[in-house]
This record gives sequence, structure tokens and C-alpha cells, in this order.
Amino acid sequence: MAFNLERPDLKPLAQDLIDVVRRAVTSGSEVPLLQVVELFGIELSEAERERLRRRGSIRIDGEGEAVNEGEEEVFSGSLVNIRLPRTLRGRVRLEGGGFVLDFAEGREGIAAKRGFVKATVRALKVYPDRADLEMSNKLFTLHFTW
Repeated sequence: MAFNLERPDLKPLAQDLIDVVRRAVTSGSEVPLLQVVELFGIELSEAERERLRRRGSIRIDGEGEAVNEGEEEVFSGSLVNIRLPRTLRGRVRLEGGGFVLDFAEGREGIAAKRGFVKATVRALKVYPDRADLEMSNKLFTLHFTW
């Protein structure tokens, strides 16, 4: 099942994140985790934003390997609840004017829950016209367009 959501408010965040990720991939630097989580479309309180700032950035090496470490965190949203593991791993590649961040599955991936359905976030795909949150169980995908 796909949830197609019109979210013009996410467009500036997505454009900025595309630029930040492009620089990080080409130079082997960092992407603030807060910027990535904001594109999941959940409302974050200032306290939650501060927790994400303290958690730090996703470090990306020259091969596109991505890692972030910190305390396990849970963020509740109206669409989906997100759980960040202690160690978050993935791989980033540039694609279609944007990027794809494939997350590791299992204990090193981001868990999401909508109602009683649980899944791991398989990938965050961000393009100039949309962002897609693909889930591992294929039961739902969130498509944000602007």
C-alpha cells in the first residue's frame, strides 16, 4: 500500500539535503541526522530536534558507506513512529538529481511502525520532485511530493 502525500513544505528541506548529501558523497564528510529524519514527514518537538542534534551526523566515506552511532531513540509521529538503533548503517549513492540512502536491515536499520504494522525503513530516496520512504515488508511506502 502506498501513501501519497502532498507536502510542499518538505521541498526546501529536500533541496537542501540533496546539496548536503552530494557534497558529503563527493568529499567523504557528514550529513546531519536531523535533516534526514525531517524528511520522514513527522512533526518533531524542539526537544526531539535537540536529541537528534546531540546524536550528531551520519558520516559518509568516499565509498558511500554511511554510519551514525548514539543512544537508541524513538520518535512518534501521526503517520509513522521511527526507532533509531544505537548504530545506524547504510549506503548512499547519487541518482536522478538526488540521492538514495539504503539502510542496513535488522538491528542497524531504522524501524518504523504504523498502527500494528512494523517494518524496517529500507531506503530513503530523495529527488528534486519527491521523496520516497520504502519499507522492507512492502506493506507500505510513503511518497511525499511537492
